[in-house]
Amino acid sequence: MPNEYIQSIITKHKLPVGAETKAHQAAQQLTQIIRVWAGEVLENICPIGSYVKGTSVTGSSEIDLLVSLNVHTCGTIKDLSDNLFSYLQSNNFAPQRKQYSIRLMFLNTSVELFLSRSITAKSTNDVLYCSITNTCLETKTQSHTELILMSNRIEEIQAIKIWRNLTCLKFPTLYLELTVLNALFNRKKNRLEKNFLNVMEYLMEGFLEDTVTDPANPKNIISDLLTAEEKKAVAAAAKIARNQADWSNILW
Repeated sequence: MPNEYIQSIITKHKLPVGAETKAHQAAQQLTQIIRVWAGEVLENICPIGSYVKGTSVTGSSEIDLLVSLNVHTCGTIKDLSDNLFSYLQSNNFAPQRKQYSIRLMFLNTSVELFLSRSITAKSTNDVLYCSITNTCLETKTQSHTELILMSNRIEEIQAIKIWRNLTCLKFPTLYLELTVLNALFNRKKNRLEKNFLNVMEYLMEGFLEDTVTDPANPKNIISDLLTAEEKKAVAAAAKIARNQADWSNILW
């Protein structure tokens, strides 16, 4: 049965969470290293993203960490990001720049660091640096986490992320998650096969034209994270998947 098959694929690709995992242990040790770099201006270091949402799968970072600096931090967010990158290089890491993060391997674990700086002492928003556009983005990662945790769409999101990774598509995770929620709005729960196909059908049609905004800050147009050509590539891959007769050709 397709539902059982999809569930087995999710189980196969799902990454473990918790204190006993190598992701958690890597985060703890890396936190101590970053504390030395940040010093007194460090406000907090905490896991964010798929790890805390429960949607982590193979092929993506195993844990994301938000490094929050307080309002008294000197320098621009770009300068701070460059400084952290250089610090990691000088400590024998091999950091890689991503759009809003710094990716590295530590203790055989893929980690992404998101650097944020507070605007005011009372602000709970996260200000992230975008290395591609050399701009800042104000958002609230905690709001993203709460939205996904309350959505009851964890398995659908995991299945679509697995499909994305297997298909080698560029499809940023937040954009993907919000797209799944849009595609399945008012759809029934607990029917993986139908819901997966519903998402494929949405990607073939409405996805190309729909504007998706950041639920934490509507000024951020999440759908702009992909170009028109990149969206067409997602739609084309969805069409191929939708027309497959054998689920083992879609997810494996």
